[in-house]
Amino acid sequence: MLLMISKKQLEPKRRKKTGRKILMLAIIIVIALVLAVTVPPLFQPKTIEIGDCTEVQYIGKFAVNGTVFTTTYDDAINKTGGIPHNLFVNPNKNLAIPSGCGATYRPAYVPPEVIRALVGMKEGETKNITLSPEEAYGDWNISLAAQYEFGAYPVNEIWDTTVENFPTSEFSYYFPGVELLAGTIFDYWAAIALELEGILNAKITKIANDNVTFKMLPINGTTFTAPIFNWTDTILVTNNTAFTIHSDISVNHTFSFQDPDSNETVYGEVVSVNETEATFAFNAKAPSIEFIGQSLVYEFTVVKITKTAD
Repeated sequence: MLLMISKKQLEPKRRKKTGRKILMLAIIIVIALVLAVTVPPLFQPKTIEIGDCTEVQYIGKFAVNGTVFTTTYDDAINKTGGIPHNLFVNPNKNLAIPSGCGATYRPAYVPPEVIRALVGMKEGETKNITLSPEEAYGDWNISLAAQYEFGAYPVNEIWDTTVENFPTSEFSYYFPGVELLAGTIFDYWAAIALELEGILNAKITKIANDNVTFKMLPINGTTFTAPIFNWTDTILVTNNTAFTIHSDISVNHTFSFQDPDSNETVYGEVVSVNETEATFAFNAKAPSIEFIGQSLVYEFTVVKITKTAD
């Protein structure tokens, strides 16, 4: 005998199964949301953040002519070979490189703005970065002249021939080994700058009251290369009490020197010259003079990212 089951008898069971499905679906959604927040995605590429250690391949070029000035590749044209550079992503250098990172703050010839532009890149991603001169290594800056104590430079500098009452203690400091006797002739510039040895002599004329008086012995027409500036200077004797050092300075002439505070190389350029003085501009950021005033183009490929937390 077949038992007849009504539709009404089945409804409670269906509702019970449907309720269980809804509950399980809700649990799965909650678990998925928790995992999305607390566990990094396993199948998504890592993204560079400040403080990460990375391995990168790169090419740096001058925008004006495409000349490559730096690269990690053996063949920059075909982008083959070479060893990726280990880089610690911290353009402001305000974080310590983590132990085991084996990285540097940035490669040579790569300014901080490039490192800042890497933030957000993913493993395997390639990015082209173009920097203006201001974003790269800057241009020539006339206002820096005062900072480096190079104001208007005289084309013709007048020197007094006689130096009177120079303290003997200071004389012995600046001219060690020179005998303190009237009539002693010594090399004046050799004691101050070795590269000027044999250019200008002086003679002690009097010693009294712990002071030394000496007289320069300039030779008219003597020429020499000026230290730091590397232009030609000429000694012009006008009379017995004074002489002139004339500097042969031309516009766009460049030179360099070491900053005594930072020990970094500072580059200088003559921007104008008239009959009496020359005006300079400087740059203390560029790694070498050809980078000054240049726009730069970089291509970076991220090979690997190691998160700081890892």
